[in-house]
Amino acid sequence: MVMQQEMCVPFSDLRYLSVECGQCHTEITVDLSNKSDISQCPVCLQRIEDALRGHIQAISIAYGQLPKLSYRVSFRIQSIMP
Repeated sequence: MVMQQEMCVPFSDLRYLSVECGQCHTEITVDLSNKSDISQCPVCLQRIEDALRGHIQAISIAYGQLPKLSYRVSFRIQSIMP
């Protein structure tokens, strides 16, 4: 029998975003409420690609603006358990 679990998380509760460096595999955590900009890996100094930086900035902007709207935005995370 396979069980399916679902977790619903409001977008405003997702404060941190993690990115793994493509070179040294260091996990880089970005605080979305801080609007911080990452330009390179703090360990190996590999430059973060502009496209990825742009997406992170867009998520950060959405994180700051969406809770102010009258809509409730959430993520539904599904996992299949054996």
